Amino acid sequence: MSDSAVQKARELLSEITPGPWSTVHGAWGNVWRFDDDDYPQGPTVVVRQGQMTEVNARFIAAAPQLVADLIAEVKRLTPREIQHQEVSVYAALPIGSVVMDARRDVYERWTDGWVVTDLAETEYQDDGDMDFPLAVLYVPEVQS
Repeated sequence: MSDSAVQKARELLSEITPGPWSTVHGAWGNVWRFDDDDYPQGPTVVVRQGQMTEVNARFIAAAPQLVADLIAEVKRLTPREIQHQEVSVYAALPIGSVVMDARRDVYERWTDGWVVTDLAETEYQDDGDMDFPLAVLYVPEVQS
């Protein structure tokens, strides 16, 4: 997803009526906005054509959260650079994260520290041996 697509998604998402949004069974596939007390606030979007009415309505109701989740996933997967003065940033990366240092050595975060890896071997190496800046190549999704 390009930066412009992410920016456009953010802009459109910021302009919509806040949710939560849902469908109401038997309401012709209408999409409803609910207040904080889970009370429906009238149909916000009316979808009344064809056999796919309820499916379309569920997709429309889910779209705001799907867009927000996709933006977060793009941000998580976008490589970024960590400078030497930002040691706390790489130290806070979760287990399973992968970074590449200035020498192009690739490190993976294990439970007991960072391990330099390549296709031929894996060796334990002190993270003090990393040459900054670091390129963050991968950050695993953290389960809450």
